[in-house]
Amino acid sequence: MSFGCKTVTGWVKKAQTVMTDVSGKPVTRAEFNAMQKEVARLLVDFYSLVVN
Repeated sequence: MSFGCKTVTGWVKKAQTVMTDVSGKPVTRAEFNAMQKEVARLLVDFYSLVVN
């Protein structure tokens, strides 16, 4: 169970770890989403190179 941490503005929920990377570092949901977007962008770029 994660409790988060207290800040000046109030309680902030601790970032949710969804997986670990190849080195064992925890990856948060936001980081995972950002990586997914980047991979999707790279795939689109690659596909456009192959088709054209």
